Amino acid sequence: MTQRVDKEFGDLLSDSWDEYKKNFKIYFNVFLLLVVIPSLVLFVYQAPHTYNLLTQNIESFQDILDIFGTKYMIIMNVLWIITLALAMFMSISLIYNSIYKKNKMSVEQTLKGGKKYFWRYIFFSLVYLIFIIGLSLLLIIPGLIFIVYWLFAPYILIKENKGIIASLKSSYCLVKGRWWKTFWTLLLFALVLILILIIFSVVSAILNVLIMIPFVFSAVSKNGFEILLTKGFFTNLPFSAFLLTNLVSKIFELGQTLIIAPLSILFFKNLYLEYLRKR
Repeated sequence: MTQRVDKEFGDLLSDSWDEYKKNFKIYFNVFLLLVVIPSLVLFVYQAPHTYNLLTQNIESFQDILDIFGTKYMIIMNVLWIITLALAMFMSISLIYNSIYKKNKMSVEQTLKGGKKYFWRYIFFSLVYLIFIIGLSLLLIIPGLIFIVYWLFAPYILIKENKGIIASLKSSYCLVKGRWWKTFWTLLLFALVLILILIIFSVVSAILNVLIMIPFVFSAVSKNGFEILLTKGFFTNLPFSAFLLTNLVSKIFELGQTLIIAPLSILFFKNLYLEYLRKR
């Protein structure tokens, strides 16, 4: 039984990775337009304020309010909402692309398909989140159980053009009798994603350490090693070093998302289609 599950998982992962590589250009362009550009705009806006918070002497809550004033918070929240909405638009567009493409679908066709289902997907996400939070408040286990049962609801919402509740019910029926298999498949895939996250995080951390080494040596030569244990080190940290290290972290964060988001959509789409064939 275990060998059969492992083999199926390996086939699904391999097929999904091959599909990802084949359509990488489309995924990259959609990701660049809907995630990278908005994220970098938000990053550029946040960076100076975060640097001020890190390097200035904060003695009271009012000092924090002076840095993150009302105008800043309003603009940041607007940018954050736009960034989140565009990220959801990317997800629904890639789901549409993964389900409906017969030949290579263009970026324009992908976005047009995402636009068609965007508001229904937004309402679906809100209903789904409310249900999962409600079930989790009872106990953690019911929330986990229905996360698995409703795994395919977004694909059903688009492929079968069903309503929100009907999509949740159809996903439940599709997983019913295969809950444990679905759970273990989900867990194995989660481990793959964690491995990807670890690789990107380690490389990002190494690069940031290399960037910071000259500034650390400079601070130590002037003030001694005790400077590393005080806020004085950060107070004297140049904005260029702060910006560069955070930019490196942001680039690697976007890089891992470029792999994880489309690959996840493809993997669960393929699992969904596999279940449909065996229904």
